[in-house]
This record gives sequence, structure tokens and C-alpha cells, in this order.
Amino acid sequence: MKRVWIGISCAGMVGCLWAVAAAGSSESPAKIDSVAWLAGTWVGETGSPPYSETWGKAINGGMLGMCHMTDKKGAPFYELILIEETPKGLAYRIMHYTDGMKAKHAEPKVMQAIEVGADRIVFMESEGENPARISYRKAGADRVVARVEHVRNGKATGFDIPLRRG
Repeated sequence: MKRVWIGISCAGMVGCLWAVAAAGSSESPAKIDSVAWLAGTWVGETGSPPYSETWGKAINGGMLGMCHMTDKKGAPFYELILIEETPKGLAYRIMHYTDGMKAKHAEPKVMQAIEVGADRIVFMESEGENPARISYRKAGADRVVARVEHVRNGKATGFDIPLRRG
């Protein structure tokens, strides 16, 4: 039984390594134009608490975004976001601020794109004790769904933010 388990484990590891090598060798890194559909102003469809996200046009390998919302206590909360081309592909850099533009952390959190398609992009954080994923997907001509996922205390949690053009 022990030999069977070792064989299965080794085969699985080799398969994973092969998939990573194949993915990295044949494709060139995604360009910022592949997420140009995200440009514009988006507002939360649920209405409470208010939420808006605005993305500028793709310029020189980057797109600048900003988000305005309120936290659970009703206090303002802001995000400044940059999606940029890097040698590894698209990266999502995000800073969080409270009222008065007080930074919640010293350095931007960085997530690399792990999936880039014509109507979906997924970024994943690879460092830290509570890794996060952020994704955007088109849900129609004037609709986008943002999804935020975290691992907290060993449990995966997530929520969708349905948005419409504002």
C-alpha cells in the first residue's frame, strides 16, 4: 500500500511540474490590452453599502484603477489599484486607505495573473499567511462581476461584487 501511495504522489508531482513547464514555455506574457474591457466606471448593483470602481484606459503597459466604498461600520474605505505588464505577465498592485487617505499597509499587495481570457482575469497573491484571489469577469455588455476570495484561519471565504456601468 505504501509503494502505491508513493507512486501516485510521484506521478502527481511530475504531472504538475510538466503542466507548469508547458504553460510557461509556450505562451508569452499577457498584455494590458487583454483587460482593456475593464476601463470605465462601474457601480455596485446592490446599492448598500455604496460601491464604485473606476478604471482608466490602458496606457504604456498599465491601467490605473480606484475604488470607493464604506466598511462595515460605514466609514469610507478606498483602494488605489494598478494592473501592469511585467516579465511574468500581468500584475495587480493594490493599496488600501481609510478616511484622510491613511494607508492601511506600507507597501502595495501584489498579485500575479493566473488566468487571462477574453472576458475574465484572475489574480492570485502568492505571499502572506492569508492569500487572496481577485477576479473580474464580464457578465454582459454593461455588467462585470468582481470576486474577492481569501483564506482565513484555514478556511476559504469569498464574495461577489456585481457591477454595472455607471
